[in-house]
Amino acid sequence: SIAGLSLAVGVAVIRALNALGIHDVMLKWPNDIYWQQHKLGGVLIDVSGETGGPCFAVIGLGLNVYMPQQSAKAIDQPWVDLETIVGALPPTFRNRLLAAIIDALLPVVADFDAANLQDYLPEWRQLDALKGKPVILMAGNQPFEGIATGIDDVGMLLMTLADGTLRPFASGDVTFQRP
Repeated sequence: SIAGLSLAVGVAVIRALNALGIHDVMLKWPNDIYWQQHKLGGVLIDVSGETGGPCFAVIGLGLNVYMPQQSAKAIDQPWVDLETIVGALPPTFRNRLLAAIIDALLPVVADFDAANLQDYLPEWRQLDALKGKPVILMAGNQPFEGIATGIDDVGMLLMTLADGTLRPFASGDVTFQRP
């Protein structure tokens, strides 16, 4: 099963960024990479194959390395790029970044089926940008407001809703509630 692969990939990306001296990066369920509540990037996995049978996964990763101000005007959420975080980037930075990401991803891809998500959950939980925060989750057209309380053992988001109910969500679009 590849359920939770995007969570494990997120952990690998954070490991790569840390190896390059880029810290304080967090993961926002299910697949966003954040720095100080600003979106730095995201993971997208496209899967094809048979239900319950063999499948293929294409892992996509987008990171804001350098975002020209002109392009940034069209973005409708708080964002950040690596140049803002670390300062002027040397010409070889993209190559070093790619090498670090590949080094961190290879073990995830090689053993994810056997290790499954359990090997990555403790680290993911430490990197959880939502835990304890008031959020709104859109599931289809229905909004759910509550406090994000973490993820369960299969990678579903756990939320304590306004009525006190603890509810798991397998998918949805989550945003931080503004005070």
